[in-house]
Amino acid sequence: MRSVKTRIRAFVAVLGIAALATVLVAGACIAWKAPSAGEWRGQAASAAPPGTIRVATFNIRMFPCNTNCECKQSFGFEHCLDKGQPRTNLEMLAGVIREMKADLIAVNEILDPDAFSAFATEKLGPDWQFIYAAEGGSQKVGFLYNSSVVTAGTKQVFKEIYTGLVRKDHPPQCLGMRSALRPAFACHFLVNGTKFDFQAVVLHLKSGPCPSVRKAQWKLMEKVVDRLAQKDPDVIVLGDFNDIGTESKDFTEFRRNKKYSVATETVSCTHYGRGSGATLDYILVSSSAHKHVVKGSALVGGPCATGCGKNPHWKRYRNAVSDHCPVSVQLRPMAD
Repeated sequence: MRSVKTRIRAFVAVLGIAALATVLVAGACIAWKAPSAGEWRGQAASAAPPGTIRVATFNIRMFPCNTNCECKQSFGFEHCLDKGQPRTNLEMLAGVIREMKADLIAVNEILDPDAFSAFATEKLGPDWQFIYAAEGGSQKVGFLYNSSVVTAGTKQVFKEIYTGLVRKDHPPQCLGMRSALRPAFACHFLVNGTKFDFQAVVLHLKSGPCPSVRKAQWKLMEKVVDRLAQKDPDVIVLGDFNDIGTESKDFTEFRRNKKYSVATETVSCTHYGRGSGATLDYILVSSSAHKHVVKGSALVGGPCATGCGKNPHWKRYRNAVSDHCPVSVQLRPMAD
């Protein structure tokens, strides 16, 4: 039989392990606790004034995987460097979306559309619907919208954004299956209770050191949006333009014709990678739709609001949600 001292030491050891486990669990909870709006940014977006709606674009990195290798590999992404990273934190993602107070959100990099649709219904409410382009590679583009505010109509998928690329004009590594197959997706929306309708187009141009591909894609997009404008001149283009590197602002030529303007021109940071930041996500509006933009309403959510890399919560945000921040602007549905 063990002595009293031995039993006491064993009991203390058990208590120590239990205490350590409690600290570790508590630490995990603290690590994944969603920061308040004040920690992400100076303040959350205010509710849209009566008679206006807020539209946004958000690259939700590899939903629902984020940087989790095992999850991404299940969707065909063989090469993965970030071993042991968590999946998308649904509570934190929902918190970021709520703070946007947007009614229509163009989204990029949705790997599991069914899971994203279920997330929207469960975390945001039954009025939230998700539509997307099924064509292309693993990364889907689409629209998340509040059906009590806007109604989705005719949808169109434009595969020519990648099928129209001339392979001999671009480096082979820039035309891989996973990276090139992201179509543009358009949907006609009507703001409920008004006569204001518009065509929204979500895109996700080629990433990485492939400027020739992005430039070619933008020329193809110009033809797409011109065709859409023939049906309804109010066109809004949203998404991740990936205008990075020395060829920054790939779509400058497109804007020279004065048909489109950047409604989020004042936003200076939308993405923070490994030690550097950039503005990759934009909302462009046609000259006809420009009159509906509420002046001074452009906002960027998440930690981008305090500048690229300056917010102390950047690492937690990137590991839990995305390396991009949502960008939004208000529209006033005046009668056409």
